[in-house]
Amino acid sequence: TSERMLDVYAPTEGTGRPVVVYFHGGPAAPDGRAAAASRLQALAAQGLVVFAPDWRSNGPAGGSEDSVCAIAYAQATAADHGGDGETVTVAGYSAGGFTALVHGLLGPDAPRSVTDCEVEPEVTLPAGIAVGGTPVFAAQWARDGRLPMPAWTSLTPEDLDLFDPYLLLGRHPDARVALAVGDEDVGGPAAPPDGWPITEANLDYHQRLIDAGYGATLTTFPGGHVIEAGSEQDAVLVDMIVDTARAVAE
Repeated sequence: TSERMLDVYAPTEGTGRPVVVYFHGGPAAPDGRAAAASRLQALAAQGLVVFAPDWRSNGPAGGSEDSVCAIAYAQATAADHGGDGETVTVAGYSAGGFTALVHGLLGPDAPRSVTDCEVEPEVTLPAGIAVGGTPVFAAQWARDGRLPMPAWTSLTPEDLDLFDPYLLLGRHPDARVALAVGDEDVGGPAAPPDGWPITEANLDYHQRLIDAGYGATLTTFPGGHVIEAGSEQDAVLVDMIVDTARAVAE
């Protein structure tokens, strides 16, 4: 857009490579994407073309304007960087995993309130979804008043319904979904003193995906929500994204 930026990480040679749009976790700072730089470099080193956009969790319709534009931009310009725009995987971690999940499940049904985008904001259904540490319950908790964070309290009831992963089950079951979560994930620094049930929620949501007809996998790794760059947990997340992107590109 005229105000938001994205980075592209890609091999310097080759064409038709799998494409990933990766949404960073919170907070939604202008340089938030830079925090995941080593992870994105690792993805590109394994042959993926990665688009890493800025996005605002507290932006219009939960950051939908940024998310829709970023996915459309990746699909439209992937070939310029050696990628295949027909087989895009959306990915992310924590809050970024949430926005990747809901927009991946929404696909062409995603909101079209996009007024500032470098390409036509037309989004086809992403072929794959690969997310980690995702608070799948966030929209439900915001609706119940248990998530008093500005990024959520600013949303209308209609937005909350649209971005509720539980209500999106079965919307587009052709999408391939991969979840990853720490076996003791109770949220990061923003979590309340008693934590969030992220591990439990992801285990439950994975089964719901299976029951709804999705091709879905779940990967657990030791530890909590915060993942150090270059750690064993980071490698697990990278491998999950690579496997998903390669599988949908075949």
